[in-house]
Amino acid sequence: MMVDLRIVRQVLREHLLTVPAVTSANFLPEDRPRKRPIGIHVQETLQPEEKPIANKLVEAAGRVQYDVMYMADRGTEQPEALAKSIVDIFPPGTQLDSQGITIYIDKVQRSPGRQFDTAWWFVPVSILWRTYATTAS
Repeated sequence: MMVDLRIVRQVLREHLLTVPAVTSANFLPEDRPRKRPIGIHVQETLQPEEKPIANKLVEAAGRVQYDVMYMADRGTEQPEALAKSIVDIFPPGTQLDSQGITIYIDKVQRSPGRQFDTAWWFVPVSILWRTYATTAS
């Protein structure tokens, strides 16, 4: 793997944290995603597709999904607004430059909100991204 996924995750998360309603406390732990009344559960592609595109240049493309979760008995307005805010800060064509790499946002998909586990309102937002790296040889 030529692309350091830790950096990709960090750059995307830093950009997500520019949404005023999002703080690092909103991120739900992977092992207990339903312990807070509102949160963002992050599902990331751990093995993005990499392909050589030119001499010593590799393109990596992947997907990150932010699942906005909110207690269903509190209504749908807040999670729907938060999902819209996430979509708004990742428009296609966005370039995120940080830590020596540039991440390009290709597409943002917001699925309709729906009830989950009877107690939760769930709104998934998927972001398709790509970046480039050079090979050593």
